[in-house]
Amino acid sequence: MAFVRFRRTVVPAASATPRPASTITPRPLNRPERIKIFENGRATIAHGPIPPEFNFYDPEFKNPYSDFNLDKARKLLAEAGYPGGIGPDGKQLVLNYETTGSGTTTLQKADFFRQEMKRIGIDIKIHQNTWTEFQEKLRNNLAQVYALGWIADYADPENFLQLFYGPNKSPNPN
Repeated sequence: MAFVRFRRTVVPAASATPRPASTITPRPLNRPERIKIFENGRATIAHGPIPPEFNFYDPEFKNPYSDFNLDKARKLLAEAGYPGGIGPDGKQLVLNYETTGSGTTTLQKADFFRQEMKRIGIDIKIHQNTWTEFQEKLRNNLAQVYALGWIADYADPENFLQLFYGPNKSPNPN
């Protein structure tokens, strides 16, 4: 399971109806294209935390926030007070995307994300970190946007679901 996380407190609300980043950002993410380019077409779009190969996966469930829709993303961004990515102060919305390593694939994926966000008017600045620097930013809640993944330790849905259960939250960003 791979995901991009937007820290909810990263952008000050410019309107009376602030929206969580999660309601705006999945729409400009062209996941089928990303899978085609980076996974050679050998991945499945996730609509929830349980992968298709696991018990209790619901093939009928479709995440309402996972559709690729640039117009809707632009509309929601405008409703949040950033039409075309421009804030009430007249400045471009700039977000910092934290990544680790300097490998070709890591940088290509970060650049692909930057290009996706540019289509709705968000300027992404890519910051390469060592793993230690990255963890420190997560630990101190300083990372605005970042991508992570999770691979099952064993074939049970609990392996994914436990990540979302409060008492199981790690004290560290692992």
